[in-house]
Amino acid sequence: LWGICAVKAWIAYSIYSFQGKNDLAYATSAEALQIADKSGDIYSKSHAYFTHGWSNYFKGYMQEAKELFLKGADASEKIRLTGGIELTQLGLGFTYFDMGEYRKSQENFEKSVSWARKEKRSSRLKFVYILIQVSFHMDTYLKFDINR
Repeated sequence: LWGICAVKAWIAYSIYSFQGKNDLAYATSAEALQIADKSGDIYSKSHAYFTHGWSNYFKGYMQEAKELFLKGADASEKIRLTGGIELTQLGLGFTYFDMGEYRKSQENFEKSVSWARKEKRSSRLKFVYILIQVSFHMDTYLKFDINR
């Protein structure tokens, strides 16, 4: 079951979400999460939690996204799934930013960068460095509420 779960999870995240097919991404990642829960396998759960977290994020369900990212981070850390850790921390950074919790956002972006550095994944580093600075300035100087 873990193979089916991981493939569904990654199709939802890396194909449907980035094509803007958020309903399909949500349904597919929810299916992956059901498979993971049924299997009880932590590897499956790691993938399913963080990809369903992204699906919730892209649909604007911030509280649900946060909870799923936290579960995904926990599962990924237990098995040292470094890509999962990096992407859950990135997702938490975006989620906290959109919730107006800029300090937490900055902390999670920094954790994402730390894991990317450890694994020598440089493709996102500059982008995430910018996100760290934006979070810092929002928290320190602007106290800006994007919902007003």
